[in-house]
Amino acid sequence: MKKIFTVVFLVFTHSVLAQTKTLPGYYINLSSDTVTCQISFKDWAINPTEIKIIDGKRTITLGLRDMLGFGVSGKTHYVRKTVTYHLNPLSGLLIPEQFSDSVITKEVMLKIVRRGKFQLYELVLPERDYFFIENKNKEIAELIYRVRKSDVELIEDEQFKQQLYRYLVEEGLADSYIWENNKITYSAEKIGKIVNYINGANSSNQIQYETVKPGLSIELKTGAYINFFPTQLQDPRATMVKLPASISPSLGLDLIFALPGKFQRAGLGLGVSYNHIKVNFTQKDSFLTTVSPAYYFTTKYNYTYSSSIPTLFTNFFGFFVFNPTKKVKFFMTAGLSYHFTLKKQNGVDESYQSKEEGVQNGNIPFIRYQESKRERVDIVNGWFNFNTGLGCSFGRHKLNFTYVIPSEVTARTNQNNNFTIGNAGLFYHFEILKNR
Repeated sequence: MKKIFTVVFLVFTHSVLAQTKTLPGYYINLSSDTVTCQISFKDWAINPTEIKIIDGKRTITLGLRDMLGFGVSGKTHYVRKTVTYHLNPLSGLLIPEQFSDSVITKEVMLKIVRRGKFQLYELVLPERDYFFIENKNKEIAELIYRVRKSDVELIEDEQFKQQLYRYLVEEGLADSYIWENNKITYSAEKIGKIVNYINGANSSNQIQYETVKPGLSIELKTGAYINFFPTQLQDPRATMVKLPASISPSLGLDLIFALPGKFQRAGLGLGVSYNHIKVNFTQKDSFLTTVSPAYYFTTKYNYTYSSSIPTLFTNFFGFFVFNPTKKVKFFMTAGLSYHFTLKKQNGVDESYQSKEEGVQNGNIPFIRYQESKRERVDIVNGWFNFNTGLGCSFGRHKLNFTYVIPSEVTARTNQNNNFTIGNAGLFYHFEILKNR
């Protein structure tokens, strides 16, 4: 009873006296990205199930399901793992008379004690401490320590020593450290020392914190552009016409640079994609012209506007993520784009054909044909546009809509042939490479 009271008193005293500080650190989100942030740090006596991060004036709570791990710079590091461990108590009135085989499998935040080929973790619960070791194959197991009571003493089950000894044998170190291994107790310091021997040159007595770097990734994107032409043209019949929009399938790459700090909610990007701007518009009609009762004719005509401009659409943009701590993130973009045309001569061509058939001087029928071709609009070999967009991302997947503001593209401007082109794109992105 005295031991139980002592443990409860120490835990209570620690929780009361421990001061909460805001310290720099990071968490690992569900996409395995390391996100820098400020963490409300409390030197946790018991492994935490949630942390509080500071976003400006807001405090955001992240639970087990919201992250894969976190670290406080210069202090500690935790990683989320699913482990199985025995429920055998080590002190108090609940110590069994037989070793308990009851186990539980649970997802927890484990504190990293040693790094290397073999990693040592600690789990501190209100009932007792546990240690786990992860081998070179990334298999994690409890270092088992149990006790039972007899009439006169406590009997210990120190399986953790045999477990560590097997790893010493695997590394060819059993002869050198067998006696020291037999004398260790179930504590971070003693077990950590043996794990250091097992790791050899790769051992780390201190926790090695991950260096938080700016996020760099490459995304493959596929989708389509809708190219539209706001400017109206005057057709051969002196009527203003608006060319219909066209669709171009597209494939491209984006290089994304997420800025450190503020949960990597802001960053820059450079993208390139293919966009084939096409125009193919035909108009047909007929009308009757009456000059006098003896002179009249019917005109049938058609004209076509056509253009084919293959381009590389390059875009330098910035982005801002509205909810960087969520699993599904929403973001906006804004940037400056440039269309590189892949042909030297670009324009909108006009082709006109007509047939006049009628009567002249009362009884003399006639047929007249007319045909003409010309470049209606001369287009420059490259032009700038401003653009903005919205999208959402989930893990390595992203869906993005971009609107490109129309821009003047005519090479020789006058009142008859000013011409603008704008675009809108819908793309699916897949992150093929990342370093963050």
